[in-house]
Amino acid sequence: MGAPRLKRNVAGAAGSVAILCLFWAPAFGQEDEGGRLFTFGISTSLNGSDNADLDVDSEGSTLQSETTLSFGFESITRTQSLRFSLADTLRFGDGADVETGFRGPNASLGYERLGSNAQLELSARVSTREVDSDLTDDDLGVSDA
Repeated sequence: MGAPRLKRNVAGAAGSVAILCLFWAPAFGQEDEGGRLFTFGISTSLNGSDNADLDVDSEGSTLQSETTLSFGFESITRTQSLRFSLADTLRFGDGADVETGFRGPNASLGYERLGSNAQLELSARVSTREVDSDLTDDDLGVSDA
């Protein structure tokens, strides 16, 4: 008689632990501590071409390197998140029509907040690029009319 009683007690204890875990485990996800994440990135590429502009008469070969530097920050909690990133690309090389220097920064900012019956999302992006000064009104489709 002792063995069936022991099996019932073990089964009852295992069932109690399982039920406790079902209700207790989600409580860990309810903590509002959140986390912060900083990211730093670097990527580089090297391109070579004997006719980079695809002209009929090539101006010669070019060798160009681009290195992108980036930084990011994220702060995430159960109810809200804040994200920020900033990146820029440094270009340098040798050959025809290779412009050396930074291409212009890219930045983004985002915020999100979740409520029981509402959600708010805000985001902004900024990108800066140099425009070629050789463009004419005809290139842009602008008429004098």
